[in-house]
Amino acid sequence: MKLKFLMLFLALPIMASCASLAMYAPKVTLQTSLSNVVYNRNLAITNATGYYAELEINCRTVGVIDPGDTFYSSWPYDWEDSQAAATLTFWKTADKNGYVGAASRQFYNSSGGNAWVINSDQIATPQGHSPPNRRFKAANPKTYSFDFPRIIWHSTTLIQIVNNTPYKAEINLNGQRRDFFGKGDTYCAQLEQTGLFVGQCSQISIVVLFANGGTYVDVASSCSDQEQARAIVISKPQIR
Repeated sequence: MKLKFLMLFLALPIMASCASLAMYAPKVTLQTSLSNVVYNRNLAITNATGYYAELEINCRTVGVIDPGDTFYSSWPYDWEDSQAAATLTFWKTADKNGYVGAASRQFYNSSGGNAWVINSDQIATPQGHSPPNRRFKAANPKTYSFDFPRIIWHSTTLIQIVNNTPYKAEINLNGQRRDFFGKGDTYCAQLEQTGLFVGQCSQISIVVLFANGGTYVDVASSCSDQEQARAIVISKPQIR
């Protein structure tokens, strides 16, 4: 079990907005295919669509995955219950023009690793449908490594939300206004459980208010001795 005092020097802010996205340069080119990747406590995400996918993991923008390419990282520690929230926003061009839609997944650090090959039918457009298949040429697909952005405190709940709607929205967590975000933006917050007892859990209220008058309501768990990661994509059909 992780102990909080072991990693005080690595403390992260309690809340961080990730709507502002950064450019990405691959740190290391590993190989031209996944044939030599060993899936053992690793995370490998392959973009098998004809769109450009901007990847965000645990409140950090990793970069844009070109069609056919793979982003790959090893888990930085071996605790079985560590988690990660991954969201992708898809665009027609690498410089983020022509918004297409979004996808999300939650990962767990378990032996055997985690691999996600994303196809077009896993993308949700703002209308809640899959986008058209788009052909691409990837004669020499590349695999890039990246530094895994981990959750530091074991009592942290991480909530990562993509606004996959045409409307601007206001985010509220536990009744507190946090931020505003528009179509294709990603918001992320890290909230720490302050309970004193092992196994003490509570719920975090998630309310997103949209400019068209609609609302998205959800909850996330928060426990004193277990990290939680929620990856959420809100499309138009989910607004009430």
